[in-house]
Order: sequence, then C-alpha cells, then structure tokens
Amino acid sequence: MGYDSHEALLPGESPEPVLVRKPYIYFHAANTPVVLNISITFPKGQPLTTIPEAKKNGSLITWEKVKVTPQDNDIEYQGEKFPYLFYEGKTNYCNPLKVEIIVDDQTVTFKVKNLADITIKHIFLICKPTNYLSSGFAYTWLKELEPNRQKK
Repeated sequence: MGYDSHEALLPGESPEPVLVRKPYIYFHAANTPVVLNISITFPKGQPLTTIPEAKKNGSLITWEKVKVTPQDNDIEYQGEKFPYLFYEGKTNYCNPLKVEIIVDDQTVTFKVKNLADITIKHIFLICKPTNYLSSGFAYTWLKELEPNRQKK
C-alpha cells in the first residue's frame, strides 16, 4: 500500500527470485547406525549451495548413503564426517494469500483469501493509513483460513 493509497493488493508471485536459506538438518540415531538417502526438491527454483556437496539435478538435491551413528550423532557422507546437512537455493515465491486493504474515511477493511490448498494459520495484517487514524495502525488477526476461503 503506497502513500495516500486507498486500496492495496499483495502480488501473487515475487517479481525477483527469493533466496531461501534453510536451517541445518541434524540427525540423531537411536541405538544402531542408520544409512539414509535424503532428497529435497525446490519447486519453481534451483538449489545453489549444499554442505556437504550433494548431487543436484534441476530442482532436486540428493545425498545418498548418509550414515548416522548414535555415538556422536555426526553424519558420514562419502568418507567424511559432518555435524549436519545444509542447503539453500533460489525460488520464485508464490504468495498463498490474496489481500485487499480498503481504506475509506472512517474504516479500514481487510479482505483475505487463501489461494493455497492447505489451511493457513495465524495471519496477522497491519495497515498504517495516511488519511485515517494518523497516529495509529489498523490491524486484523485470523486464527486460520481454510483453502479457497475468504474472510473480511
């Protein structure tokens, strides 16, 4: 929402690719060592960095034959030990919400529609209108919004 604007609509997709930094992946083996194959997919994107170096095929990252030992919970991959797996990449983020903010002389109205195929929880929106509540903010909180539902 720009200055002196009375309506706003959040875009469905980001105009530029978004850098996605994922947290480290730690493993804990119970009593015996385990060997795992781990695959991660970047829909609408591409992986950039992996630690340790993984096989990358388009949007797919794969670590094969990762051994996790219960003694130290380190992982062994291609003969080397690592404390974790890590990956990051670029993706075109698709906003799963369509949000309209309508400001008139007395009120601010939020219209929120869930475009995703899953329920989205804990949605909090804030608006600082320039012609209303000049010293305050308008806001709304939705506990959850089911797929293809709209709330006002």
